[in-house]
Amino acid sequence: MCKISVVTSVWNGEKYIGETIMRVRNQTFTDWEYIIIDNCSDDRTAEIVQKHVKKDSRIKFIQNDRNLGISPNLNKGIRLAKGRYIARLDHDDLCYPRRLEVQYQYMETHPEILLSGCGADQWIKGKIYPGTNAVKAADEKEVRFAMVFAFFSIMAHSTFFFRRQEIIDKGIWYRDLKYVEDLAFIFDTLRAGKAGYLPEPLIAYRIHGAQVTKNLSAALKFTEQKDVFFEYLNAIDVRDKEIVRKAFLGSIEGEKDMRRYAKAMADYAETCGIKGNLAENACVRQMYRRVFDRQRCGLKMLSVYGRSPLREPVWFFKRRGLSLIRQCVLKEDKMEIRLSD
Repeated sequence: MCKISVVTSVWNGEKYIGETIMRVRNQTFTDWEYIIIDNCSDDRTAEIVQKHVKKDSRIKFIQNDRNLGISPNLNKGIRLAKGRYIARLDHDDLCYPRRLEVQYQYMETHPEILLSGCGADQWIKGKIYPGTNAVKAADEKEVRFAMVFAFFSIMAHSTFFFRRQEIIDKGIWYRDLKYVEDLAFIFDTLRAGKAGYLPEPLIAYRIHGAQVTKNLSAALKFTEQKDVFFEYLNAIDVRDKEIVRKAFLGSIEGEKDMRRYAKAMADYAETCGIKGNLAENACVRQMYRRVFDRQRCGLKMLSVYGRSPLREPVWFFKRRGLSLIRQCVLKEDKMEIRLSD
């Protein structure tokens, strides 16, 4: 038995898998096993992993007879794991040295949390860039709120850290989806219990041209996102589900819709137990900006945003004002749907 099982599904990962393994081997927390399941790679992936297996007995390498796909492969890893906790890691992402230690301590001191995530930096051509998608919140109430109003971009898949047996006992597995298996996993977890979030970046999410999410059809991905999100929305206590659906689809128009959406945010914040002035809540402000970015561009929308009690004028005019005004003028009658990363 070990305390943590790191689980990676890999296919043709020869370019990155070696460095990913080394980052796990160099963790400050040492009571782990690393389960790597190869989905029938036809490159040097197996050769590279086997070299590490010979050097470190904590690494377990399994080669499939056929390509199972990402979700069945991850479920296989969960079944094979012996650790109390599962730490997810994609084959091309990098753990910082204290990743396992910090997340383990968080889960040990928060027994009510089923799954936690953390901040993630971006790794582009060997250079680290601070992550921009992390919601600056650790409270489980704000995590629940953010999963509805930040359009589910709160945590990267490689940051998942969850209680293995409790997840299994609640019947939560990765659904066999092509693009958003991680999103469905979070939603299923939230319907069964609580999720937590550590703002500290503990991994670097590698950005490169070969990623699956870079090459898939945006329309097909959006359809899966929509179906999974609407299913979750229908199951939770959001009073005005229609306006949230409109926001997701990028079809909010006019001041009436914006006011209605702001009320839906305030109502659900109350339902989640978030107290205080929403206008002063950084998590809420970030979500409101995300909503505005996804909607029909137009000068009226810009005006509504400017008069909103949730506005953040300094940020808006210093960082986005000119480009957003230009966008509003040039695309007055066009619809834009911006998918989450």
